[in-house]
Amino acid sequence: STDYSDRLKETIDNIEADTKHKIAYLVTPDPDATFQAFKSHFQPVEAAGGIVWNPDGAILLIFRHGKWDLPKGKIEQNESIAEAAEREVAEECGIRELTLNHFYGTSYHTYWQFNQRMLKITYWYDMSCTDPQNINPQTEEGIETIRWMDTQGLQRAMDQTFPNLYGIFDNYLKRVPL
Repeated sequence: STDYSDRLKETIDNIEADTKHKIAYLVTPDPDATFQAFKSHFQPVEAAGGIVWNPDGAILLIFRHGKWDLPKGKIEQNESIAEAAEREVAEECGIRELTLNHFYGTSYHTYWQFNQRMLKITYWYDMSCTDPQNINPQTEEGIETIRWMDTQGLQRAMDQTFPNLYGIFDNYLKRVPL
């Protein structure tokens, strides 16, 4: 209903105005309906990327804009999600020896652009790299460095990453023994 949508917009405004917290949780009896209503207040942007593993089990991270991140980018017109994920990882990291293993999951984050609320929907693929030595950061995209992170490195990187990646990193840490 309009009243519910208006209340949800007011909640979004309050969350954005809160400078102390990085994450907000909405508790609702109907998560699907609430998420649909939430999305209606944003312009969607679809992206795809990869959680790339090397033969030693380390994960590939990029460092850009002062944060550790995973390689990803916008899906181009007439491109499948899987094609976009593979292309973006190859472009941002200079990797050519990639294997798409399976769809991993979806993450969401919001931001402002062009005076408009944006909702980035990123589709992640599990990928493996057989040539982990041959990597090269795409500096024209602001990528300063690329690093293979073992569990200890990833735990340190979590202090300097985006909150929407916590779950992905946490799943990695659960897969690999400490």
